Amino acid sequence: MRRRLRGRAGFAGATVRRFDPTDPAFLADPYPRLAALREEAPLFYEESLERWFVTRHADVRACLRDRRLGRNFRHVGSEAEFAAAEPLDPRWKAFWDSERWSLLWLEPPEHTRIRKLVAAAFTPRSVEAL
Repeated sequence: MRRRLRGRAGFAGATVRRFDPTDPAFLADPYPRLAALREEAPLFYEESLERWFVTRHADVRACLRDRRLGRNFRHVGSEAEFAAAEPLDPRWKAFWDSERWSLLWLEPPEHTRIRKLVAAAFTPRSVEAL
C-alpha cells in the first residue's frame, strides 16, 4: 500500500510504503530500508504509529537543535492537555514519575539548572577515577 505524504512543502509528490520499525525483517537488516527511506521520503508521517520520521542526518540534527521541538511534554502538561493517549500499562505512570527530573527528558531551563548542579561531580578527572 502506498500513500501520499502529508503536509510539508517539497514532499507533496513523494510516496512511502508503510513503515513498521518492529518488522522482524527490518530489525534483522534495517540498512537497505533506511537507505530507501532517505531517498524516497526524507520526512514522512506514519499513520499507523502516529509519528513523524526524519530520515536524513542533517535534518535530524536540525530537529534536535531546534528549541521549538521538544523531547518530552510531560514537564509542562499531561497527556490529556496534549491530546496524547494515556499509557495502557499502569506501570508507565511510575516510570514517568521517576523520570520527571531525569536530564535525558528535561527541557531548558530545568535541564540547564540541574546539569550545572551535577557537572562538578562529572569532571574528566572524577569520571576517570570511576
